[in-house]
Amino acid sequence: MSDSNGELKPTLGLVGITINAMALIAPGAFLWTTYQLQAPPDSAKNMWAAIALATCIALLTASCYATLSKAYPKLVRAVPITMPKQQS
Repeated sequence: MSDSNGELKPTLGLVGITINAMALIAPGAFLWTTYQLQAPPDSAKNMWAAIALATCIALLTASCYATLSKAYPKLVRAVPITMPKQQS
């Protein structure tokens, strides 16, 4: 989108966020459903260990972002993701 000055105004609405989330989740969901066909029989333990490790990494990443947002609150407001205005 652009404003009256011809500059781009970054916006990302609910539909865009949903489509991006689906695009990121779909490959993992496909691999999850076909894992049994692709993997050796004794690899289920390794799969759960990998999921646990990935969950820990994701939680640590979220914690780091939360700490940074508390340390620099002005930068959090500078993120170019805006919700569309609600029409009443």
